[in-house]
Amino acid sequence: MGEKIRILIADDDPDVRQSLTLALALDPQFQYETETAATVEETRMKMHTHSPQILLLDNHFPDSPRAGLDELLPEFAAQFSDTTIIIITALRGGDTMQIATAKGWGAVGFLDKPFSNEALYEAINKAYRAWQADHNDGNC
Repeated sequence: MGEKIRILIADDDPDVRQSLTLALALDPQFQYETETAATVEETRMKMHTHSPQILLLDNHFPDSPRAGLDELLPEFAAQFSDTTIIIITALRGGDTMQIATAKGWGAVGFLDKPFSNEALYEAINKAYRAWQADHNDGNC
């Protein structure tokens, strides 16, 4: 594959951002151009400047009390419809309502922390196929 997949990793935990960046560098199937964001504001800025194909989005940012999925997903779905979203959560098994809300706003995957590299690669592969399908249909 010649083109690198553009991914934005948005998580307030520096260890998570670093481990995801390193895991993506080891993916045997794809190559990535990664950017990271530690805050909601930085995520918004990098969504504009990096134009990622895939957003790995933490489900909670402590820097903004209203920055939960209920607020961020509708905003990102409206402003960045060209990006496929995967939610990263520390809630084991996820919250059923949160998953339903996220899927309703277009999230294509959920990763429960901690997750394996294989689960990460599988989620990204699924998200990238969804992104490609949107672009091959002429929707963008």
